[in-house]
Amino acid sequence: MSQDKTILLNIKNLIIEGYSDEHWIEIVHGVDLTLHRGEVMGLIGESGAGKSTIGLAAMGFTKDGCRIGEGSSIEFDGLELTTTP
Repeated sequence: MSQDKTILLNIKNLIIEGYSDEHWIEIVHGVDLTLHRGEVMGLIGESGAGKSTIGLAAMGFTKDGCRIGEGSSIEFDGLELTTTP
């Protein structure tokens, strides 16, 4: 069986910022990830390390009080999710 090597998820230089004490601080810095169609991956780390935050960003969402930083790119199935309409 041949595996499709089409890129499904491509994250480059993911920066996520959180608002605290009246300014933005980086809480995730410079994550790169490529996932091909049909692949399965896991993200592990300690509590509070940013796993859920990265997962939400991969779907184009952020937690309350957070934003995706400038220069980040999240492309899912050919659609860039970090551009604003």
